[in-house]
Amino acid sequence: MVHGSRFTVNSQQSTVNSQRSTVNGQRSTVNSQQSTVNSQQETKNIID
Repeated sequence: MVHGSRFTVNSQQSTVNSQRSTVNGQRSTVNSQQSTVNSQQETKNIID
């Protein structure tokens, strides 16, 4: 029974880590999009 509980804890930890990776990935995407927007704004300013 103790071993079964350990497997459950390990599985939940893996799930949490996976969700954290997803959140970090989404943050990276948001940061990348923000950089793109900033770059486009700078380009527009140069053209103007």
